Amino acid sequence: MKKLFILMLTALMVLLAACGTNKENAGDDGKTPSDGKSTYPEKDIEIVVPFPPGGTTDTSMRIIASVLPKYLPNKVNVVVVNKPGGTGVVGSTTVSNAKPDGYQILYSTVPTIAYQNLFGTASYTHEDFTPIVNVQASQSMLMVSEDAEWDTFEQWLEYVQKNPGKFTYGTPGNGSSQHLTMEALNINANIDTKMVPFDGTSSALTSLLGGHIDGIVIQAHEVQEYVENGDLKPIVFLGDTRYSAFPDVPLLTDFGYDEVFSDPSSGVFGPKGMDEDVAKILYEAFTEAFKDPKVVEFYEGLKLEPEGTGLKDFESLIQNNYEIAKKVIETNNLGAK
Repeated sequence: MKKLFILMLTALMVLLAACGTNKENAGDDGKTPSDGKSTYPEKDIEIVVPFPPGGTTDTSMRIIASVLPKYLPNKVNVVVVNKPGGTGVVGSTTVSNAKPDGYQILYSTVPTIAYQNLFGTASYTHEDFTPIVNVQASQSMLMVSEDAEWDTFEQWLEYVQKNPGKFTYGTPGNGSSQHLTMEALNINANIDTKMVPFDGTSSALTSLLGGHIDGIVIQAHEVQEYVENGDLKPIVFLGDTRYSAFPDVPLLTDFGYDEVFSDPSSGVFGPKGMDEDVAKILYEAFTEAFKDPKVVEFYEGLKLEPEGTGLKDFESLIQNNYEIAKKVIETNNLGAK
């Protein structure tokens, strides 16, 4: 009996020791304290796109997400989920309130992250997110339908000067980079145009092609095929660089407008407070995915290259754009009323 008791006691001590070891080596934060290395990811990753399916933002992330598992330390599924609404605010709010463990992240535009609070349409600010990687920068253009009466920027400008408030243009929504670039032009050229907000570029483009609005401010690569097919014609680039497919389209700076926005960026964000190791794992996986033949082919078709700016540099870019947007919004009295 005494031997049996000793054996049972010994077994109990071994069991308790094993439990203690497991608790020490497998914490909820995804790290193993014995070596300090992250075990992330250990389950599927959800990437929220806060815009409707079909736009370039959605399509590009689906291409990237399809190869991303190959470049993560552990092979898990990466799922893209659309949560549109409120110019990207609905989906962005979801991620801003998520647990900062890296299993729900966001792919969105910098204006959606940095400007919406200035308009009073979002409860979050850009400081409620962890910037992970800048994916792409795109050139914004003012486009009109092929049968429009204007062929040049000078013709269009003369029309809007003589007809204040009559020209209507579509954007992905209030507070988008497309909206702010036109508002800046309104001030600089002393003109009055009317913005019509849509939930994404696809619906705005459909409205223009249907003759319901007069123009659209859109990223150049999204309309290349429409220009080549004779459905749309470009008027002017609203940013600071040209898109390679349209080398003859002028910049605003060609007409003496020096105060223009930089080309808008889109990137991957996590909630505020994300562990630096997890953010680094994601950054490295995304930058490797950018080199994948499938992703390279996609971006070559758009005549674009992924940016790859990450972590602190991306954070600085966002802060700089925020300061510029704040000035335009305050000058034009566009903020929360």
